[in-house]
Amino acid sequence: MAMAVFALRFDPKVVKVRAVTAGDLLASDKAGKGPSLMQSIDPSGVCLISLSNLNGAAATKGSGTLLFIEIEALAAGDAGFVFDKNAVHLVATDARDVALDVMPVRVTVKQ
Repeated sequence: MAMAVFALRFDPKVVKVRAVTAGDLLASDKAGKGPSLMQSIDPSGVCLISLSNLNGAAATKGSGTLLFIEIEALAAGDAGFVFDKNAVHLVATDARDVALDVMPVRVTVKQ
């Protein structure tokens, strides 16, 4: 994978996305170069995440944890987490198809 863009939607009345950090798939190489990770969290309930290996880092390969998303509960209810399939874009280093397996998740905040 050379580049990826994800849009995570959530209910901002129920949860707040505090941080997005790299998983083991985005580890730095021996030279200390690793993929860049950028995030933008909108108060309306959208978290945009972009990953790029275009800075000379080794391509992301294999299976493992891509991201950790830290959330804070604000109120009781359904968090409404969903990756927007229309806003997920993956680019392979050699232009082959990239398979993405996103597991549905349900998060309910209780008091």
